[in-house]
Amino acid sequence: MKRSFAAYLQQHNQRSKSDCFLHIPKTGGSGVGRFLAGIAKEVEGARVPIRLSHAWTAKKILKFHPEIKIHFLIRDPIERLVSAFQTRLREGAPGLGPAWRVGEAAAFAFFSDPSQWMLALISDDNRLKSAAYFTLQNVRLLRLNYVHFFESPEYLATIRDNLGVVTPIERTGEFLDAMCHISGVDPTMIERHYSQFRVSKVRSADFVEQLTDKERQRLMQVFQPDYAIYDYLQAYAQTALSPSPRQ
Repeated sequence: MKRSFAAYLQQHNQRSKSDCFLHIPKTGGSGVGRFLAGIAKEVEGARVPIRLSHAWTAKKILKFHPEIKIHFLIRDPIERLVSAFQTRLREGAPGLGPAWRVGEAAAFAFFSDPSQWMLALISDDNRLKSAAYFTLQNVRLLRLNYVHFFESPEYLATIRDNLGVVTPIERTGEFLDAMCHISGVDPTMIERHYSQFRVSKVRSADFVEQLTDKERQRLMQVFQPDYAIYDYLQAYAQTALSPSPRQ
């Protein structure tokens, strides 16, 4: 949190204090963060949202700025977890992720791909299931789920006025358009400053598509608290209007 807060303080006087972009892991946030940094550097006076990293939660953000709007991308929880597993399995390659911690090394000694891990979560073999839950608790990107950031649908309901642009990852282009609108810059800047970052050759959606209906339903039960939040945010995304630029 110290490093994240230091970066926040550095941005604080340069960026909009009315809006922030919360980077939820494996939702395309690295590319969005670089995009926001690019337009902040190029356009003097742009009202660019502050980028807040994984260390921040909605509650921490609102402790500092009770009136701020929180903008972010969302993704199916199982897809997001598969992508997180793959990222830590390859140690964050090609370059930004830290080396495995002891717990991660033990977890990946058990499971060499996300399919093994996910199916172990719903296995009847108690040894495998225990190893799968150990993995869930010890691989950091897996712990940083919707419950971590937003606690529950009930909590989200209490901070609904602070929710800004919430967009599924499949509609990232719409999210970038909204960020341009909020920042007060021309959307043509997307072409100059946005590119997907560290795109895996293995699509997380491919794994999800291979699950049987029964396997998917059982996994959704395992991750029910995350899906409850995801469903709330999906409903919000479908009904909410993009906010106008701040004056």
